[in-house]
Amino acid sequence: YINGFKYGTAYLDSGNYKLFFGNENSVDTLFGYSDSLLNTNAYSNIDPLDKVAWEVQDDNYFGVVKHVLLTDDIIITVPLTYPATAELYLRHLYDRGFGLPNFLRMKEAYYYNASNNDEIVLLEDEVDYLIDAEGIVQFLNYSIVHDVYQNITDVKNGVIYFDYYTSKVSDTLKLSNADGFFINFTMPAVYYDHTTIQKLTIIFNDLEGNFYSKTFYDLDLRKYFLDAVKSQYETTIFGLGKMMVIPLHISLNEIILSNPNARFDISQLESIMFTISDSRLWPGSFIQEFEEYSVLNLPYQRVGILDLKLYNLISDSIEVDVDGYVNSTVVFKSPDYYNFYAKSDFKIKRLDIEFTDLKAFAYGEEISQGNVIDMEYSDFIELNYRWNNSLSPVILGDLINLPITMNNDSSNEILGFSTANWVTKFDYNRLDNYYTSKYYYSAFQVPLVFDSYDVNFSSIGTPIFNISFIAPPTFTINVTQESLSETEPIYLSNDYYELEYGKPLSLDGVILDNDNFFVEDEVYQYNYTEALDGTTTHLLNIIGPLGDDEFIDKSEFAIYYINNKLEKIPLYSSINGNEFKEDNILNNDEDKDPIISYIDNAYILNIYWEQNATNFINYDTLLLISYKILKGRPISPISFPSTDSYGNNLYDNLIEIPFARYDMLSNTWMTEDNFTEKFSLKSQLLYKDIENIGSDPVIIDGPNYQEDQLIQTGIISIDSVYINKSSSGEISLVNSSTYNWSITDDGKLNITELDYVSGDTFRVYYLAYHPTIITHPIKNPSSQISYIKVINQSGYEYTFVENQDYEISKDGYSIYFLDLYNTIIKSDNFTFFDIFEIHYNSSFSRKIDLSQNILLILKDEDGNDIPIDSIN
Repeated sequence: YINGFKYGTAYLDSGNYKLFFGNENSVDTLFGYSDSLLNTNAYSNIDPLDKVAWEVQDDNYFGVVKHVLLTDDIIITVPLTYPATAELYLRHLYDRGFGLPNFLRMKEAYYYNASNNDEIVLLEDEVDYLIDAEGIVQFLNYSIVHDVYQNITDVKNGVIYFDYYTSKVSDTLKLSNADGFFINFTMPAVYYDHTTIQKLTIIFNDLEGNFYSKTFYDLDLRKYFLDAVKSQYETTIFGLGKMMVIPLHISLNEIILSNPNARFDISQLESIMFTISDSRLWPGSFIQEFEEYSVLNLPYQRVGILDLKLYNLISDSIEVDVDGYVNSTVVFKSPDYYNFYAKSDFKIKRLDIEFTDLKAFAYGEEISQGNVIDMEYSDFIELNYRWNNSLSPVILGDLINLPITMNNDSSNEILGFSTANWVTKFDYNRLDNYYTSKYYYSAFQVPLVFDSYDVNFSSIGTPIFNISFIAPPTFTINVTQESLSETEPIYLSNDYYELEYGKPLSLDGVILDNDNFFVEDEVYQYNYTEALDGTTTHLLNIIGPLGDDEFIDKSEFAIYYINNKLEKIPLYSSINGNEFKEDNILNNDEDKDPIISYIDNAYILNIYWEQNATNFINYDTLLLISYKILKGRPISPISFPSTDSYGNNLYDNLIEIPFARYDMLSNTWMTEDNFTEKFSLKSQLLYKDIENIGSDPVIIDGPNYQEDQLIQTGIISIDSVYINKSSSGEISLVNSSTYNWSITDDGKLNITELDYVSGDTFRVYYLAYHPTIITHPIKNPSSQISYIKVINQSGYEYTFVENQDYEISKDGYSIYFLDLYNTIIKSDNFTFFDIFEIHYNSSFSRKIDLSQNILLILKDEDGNDIPIDSIN
């Protein structure tokens, strides 16, 4: 095993076990694999009673066969986890440890209250118990478990139940250093211009209900069917027949990017689903000729999963030692001897990958060494370069992402990440005539902070590649504010709405910047039967403003097609003044050039084909179409607040809007009302470094806020203390039993009896709280606060007193509680987590971030604009 992944089998030679690896640069020698995730619980959506569809299952694979007249997709599901319950017998609470075997994720813990009709009582995670990654359960000092132990007869059968998720492959799912998933997918060895499937979609479902996906289209799979390589992937599988075995590697980066709003965690996967869609046109003919007669032979779709594993490079580190080697660990296990093992470190010499001839571009123009470039927020710098000045890609570059970084030239801080993308087509949309085909391309968004940056480009490398640039240019970027489209910065899909009273209004649209840019290689279907009459029509996938026939450039576009060798072949281009037309395939009349027209609020591309061309594309394939957007790229605007001298948010990016509400009963506009808001306080974890404390107590003030005068709020608790020992430089947690702490009468943190040696530095973490934000202003002349109170779980209340317990910010939207510890927490009648409530009279005014909201405005009978709401 290398880094936890199975690599191979050692052999016995003269009393020593030996294993050779790394002797060639290939997938077989550079990748290790986990145990299989495929299991006997796999199932499909096939009806077991259906006579024309069935499952084929073996210890080593799971397959499905169905008649093509059954049009539904095939769905194969491989479950990875299942629910389990562990029982804690309270009588053993203190004399035995307790854990959850093969633990992955907690559901809930509970017991039945025998003294109250077996009512279910839930335990609170992280309050009553903690569970580590191995499933070991710890019960906290204030846990309810200690109370019920003293009253064990109240607990039915004296048992607390822990429901959780487990797996037979839990150890494999905990391999957090995996680089991706490896899948051996099998499908019919039938090919006639396309395969038997339209697409294969692999969906990764986790226990929180999130899903991540990767789709392989027919085009992605065709490379395995090419004559030169097809025999390498052909096999015969009992129950399925003559099949292709397609090896698929899916990197974790691809999976993560498919759902960037969720956190992907292999250990939290619930299942993996494979959805297989049949090709819309089965390869070849349904008619088979047998001597003097023909037979209608309707085929069966046959698909399956032969293997499902995690994979990992033979090293996880990119850190090199003084000799330039990356370190890794190999472990030898003996399954016949209780997995007794030996391990050893070994060194890997990374391959030197030198990228040369780097050219950088902004807005289509090359950036020279030392240039100063003004670039708008969210725009991109583009790079072209090659590997060692060759026309070949880096080996294994199709399986391993090659990271590229944009750096601050003076501090080496990384300002942006990208990857090296290999361009194979002859590119008519090229940035430079030097790079027409077979080169690498990367793009970087400029830093998202308004500032000036001296930049260069490099790479952090990979565990097997040491990547560098030879003489990359350095230049300066000035990041400026984004400019919106000059013609129509806000585009809405409709300009007229009928809305029933009480119903919500939903607006669809975009905000456009001022960029001109190309939509590149958009995929469209080419059906050769439609081209037989000399013309095909393609509706472009662009939605522009209604009635605007100049949203895209109808005269500047390019068309490519995919040939039988999966090469991208140019058909036509009018981009960048590089005129090209493939007269052997397209109609060669001058008035029959491809054309984009604007008809009924849609952009339509007409392509005219040479009907009798010797090179006529007589098979179905894909077209790749590029065209230019003239009136802006959709953006997500953002605004930034400034801070006071203490680093606190001033919210000065928000604009106060005087909203009003129309009263249907009185037929008048209302500008104020009574409001009741419930809220919870938000804590903040702060720290302070303390030096040279001697024997004096440590006093730490609470947070400071700059209003018309300085406002200081209190501290509610200490969190932890760390020490950086001067003698060793070691940083360690200080045992809380070795010091004392308290909150002073004015809300400050007091720490005593810290074990201090001259030169030691303490870092004290403590808990304070943020100011409370209120929806409407409470400091206007017309505003009036009825009460601000806190209510505990038993209903007991405390009403806060203004200027004694709290102060209001000068804009009227924030409440500063001055010392919550001494006001409510110290008495033990209230906790920080109790519910707070305010009742007040105020205007309808609210502060709005206009970069994230649209104002909805009505005109009154006098023609005045009245803002009535905002739409996010």
